[in-house]
Amino acid sequence: MEKHEFSFLNTYHEDSESHTPLISRHTFDLIKNFLSIDVSYEFFEEYASNDASVLSQRYDLMRDMMADVEVYEHFLGTSVDLLSELCVINEIKASAGEDIEDQLLHSKILVSYVLWIEKSYELLIAMDKKGVLRSARMQEYFSLIRLEYENPEFKKLAKNARHLETSISNIKSITLGINLNPDFSVREAGIMSINEEPVKSGNLIDKILRGDLLQMAELQALMPLVKVPHSLKQQELIAFNQTVHQALGRVFKKSLGNWSHHISRLYTTKASQFAHLLPEMQFLYACVLFILRMRKIQASVCLPQTPSPTQNICQLEGMYLPSLIDMTNAKPIANDIELYKGEIHLLYGPNHGGKTKLLQCLLNIYTLYHLGAPLPATHATLTPVSGIVYYSIDQKAINGNAESRLLCELQEIKRVFATLRGGEFVVCDEMFSSTQEIEGSQLAVEVIRAFRTYEVYFIYSTHLHNLCESLAEKIPDVKVSHMTADQGKPTYRLKTGVGPANSYAQRLATENGVSFDMLKNKNPR
Repeated sequence: MEKHEFSFLNTYHEDSESHTPLISRHTFDLIKNFLSIDVSYEFFEEYASNDASVLSQRYDLMRDMMADVEVYEHFLGTSVDLLSELCVINEIKASAGEDIEDQLLHSKILVSYVLWIEKSYELLIAMDKKGVLRSARMQEYFSLIRLEYENPEFKKLAKNARHLETSISNIKSITLGINLNPDFSVREAGIMSINEEPVKSGNLIDKILRGDLLQMAELQALMPLVKVPHSLKQQELIAFNQTVHQALGRVFKKSLGNWSHHISRLYTTKASQFAHLLPEMQFLYACVLFILRMRKIQASVCLPQTPSPTQNICQLEGMYLPSLIDMTNAKPIANDIELYKGEIHLLYGPNHGGKTKLLQCLLNIYTLYHLGAPLPATHATLTPVSGIVYYSIDQKAINGNAESRLLCELQEIKRVFATLRGGEFVVCDEMFSSTQEIEGSQLAVEVIRAFRTYEVYFIYSTHLHNLCESLAEKIPDVKVSHMTADQGKPTYRLKTGVGPANSYAQRLATENGVSFDMLKNKNPR
């Protein structure tokens, strides 16, 4: 990526070829549907960072935003709208030809750029007076905008751009001059004048009878005005419009000629330094909207604390999954968890007991954290990780594979280990649930022990009760938690310990109409 002078997120990869993304596209595709802030893989790949100093600067900016969220909502919303228009106009201009529309786009670019600088300065000067520009990122951005706004060259550009906009917007009519052949066919046509008043309809017979042909108003036609599309055939209309547009194009091109070099330089040296900020501003605006949405439902949002350099920890209090709120229409279901590097954390619970939702909660938080976003929790102390790994067998991949589910799992595990470097946050959801319990537990123990040698943050979910006992024998310091239930229904709450060896299979079967009484033949012969 080309290095620009300013970035809100303050991260650029000096050597993009050697940069290893924190999340693979495969993993991102698995988790993107439950991320509480919508980002693309391309954005994450570009801006995600595990550099503690970079994240610290981002959270300084986020602290500004959280303290005065309504002010920043207005600033970022307005900025995104203005900058989007500036970027779209430039994209259109790149594909435009040398005709009337191209010349008008030149004027629009000038006006949009001037509006962008002037409005940004107006917003920022007001925010500065309120004392809400505390972070280094916002102070630097304010200086950048102010420097351009106070530049004498910009003042001159703004004056001429505004005059050009006024001149073009004031056009109400065009007076054409047409030379005719003896048969009254058009030989030549051109623009005689561009007027700020519309042409008035007239009547030649009335003028002749009254004898005031020469006293007509300057912009009064000799004949009643006719709707051109209705009076000309299609080919004639195309020829007419082409003639008018070419003539107008020459007029505008001449008037814009003195500013063509300014327009060119505008997008090569000035506007480009702002245009590249659009994805970052859109992300920051999404963060502000997320904060407002969570506050509306009285859900906690926090910024992470940085542990001491000797600590390698993930400590979360009151964490929740925003997408689960949307599903249940209820208040956030908060949980606490503590993970250490090199430690094994086992999450036990029956199928449909809430294990996957807890894992999604952790993945959501870690993904947002490495972008510098606000986190859905009351408190967070996090150490940056070298990568985020999510092991979960996609049912679609299995259905489209000629191999068995177990073989699919084995291939996926090999793929995961091929990417490990150490220090990742690794989440495994229901590994080896495709085979019988004793054998699946034995295989899982071998793989979990192998993960531990890489010194990763590791959490593993399973509904295999025997695996809890097997792991305790092989790895004495393994931590075990379970998801609780209330009258056979998941509460999505986490509790320390193995928990009861129960299953929701019977309840799920009954709820879905699968039992002898529901399935038996109602009309026996």
